[in-house]
Amino acid sequence: MHTVLTLYIWDVIISYASVRLAMYLLLLPIYFLMPSEPPWMAIHALRIAALAPGSVPVDGNPFAAFPSMHVLTPAVLAFWLWWKRIDVMAIAFSVYTALTIFAVLYLGEHYLIDIVASLVLAGAIVQTARWVEREFLVRRSRREPAAARLCVAALSNAENTAA
Repeated sequence: MHTVLTLYIWDVIISYASVRLAMYLLLLPIYFLMPSEPPWMAIHALRIAALAPGSVPVDGNPFAAFPSMHVLTPAVLAFWLWWKRIDVMAIAFSVYTALTIFAVLYLGEHYLIDIVASLVLAGAIVQTARWVEREFLVRRSRREPAAARLCVAALSNAENTAA
């Protein structure tokens, strides 16, 4: 049982790491190919952060507003947690994503299209990860039938206990 649990935990860690890596690597070309200013900068407005005593409003990266990393990061994590059926954390990150969406719109950090693009991209990243993981498990089962059976048993056991 210990081996099965260890294989399951490593599969979850690898799955999570690949989703996070894909998220960051996918956004870099978008930021370079489609630079865009956040709303507060486009209208030369004062940021709320500048009203804090002793703060100097400096933005180190004024051209990385589309899509919103503020929304994309918790949304990817929430979608991934729903996929892995880690329900309590998925609910928490879904609420956190909703609060982040409200905050970045209210504070003028992003346009609505930035948020929509982030949510669509988050879904696409997690769906792609699901497809890649499924293909990986199929190929691994052809090469290493015993290890794959242990992994499948661990995954189905985890899904049964989560349900």
